[in-house]
This record gives sequence, C-alpha cells and structure tokens, in this order.
Amino acid sequence: MRHASGRELFALITGGPRMMEGKFGGTITVITDLTERLAMEAAIRQSEESMRALYIISSSQEHFYKRSASY
Repeated sequence: MRHASGRELFALITGGPRMMEGKFGGTITVITDLTERLAMEAAIRQSEESMRALYIISSSQEHFYKRSASY
C-alpha cells in the first residue's frame, strides 16, 4: 500500500458487515497505519543486537583478564 506522498505504508485492515434492519447495509472498515510501529520495532531489535554484541565482547574481555591475572 502507498501513502498519498508515495512512501510505502504498512497497514492492518479489519472490517465487518453493517446490518440494517436485518439486511446487509454495507461494510465498516478500519485501516490502522502500522508503519511507525514497525519502524520502532526494527530499531529496538537493532539496539538489542548491539547491546548483545557489546555484552559478549565485554564478557570475553573479563574472562581473558581473569585468566591472565591468575598466572
């Protein structure tokens, strides 16, 4: 889906029938823009990966220093 500005738009589209006097009278549809939410989730994943890599590096450094100090 594309926004009027041309940018890509991620959306959740839900809907259901609208009944009027027991007969189908149309459809009620709600479109929720998920673009910003998906961008934030990607940023969080990237941050978690960076923090995990930093933790792994710092843990291995600490282990190295402990072994070196015992000699």
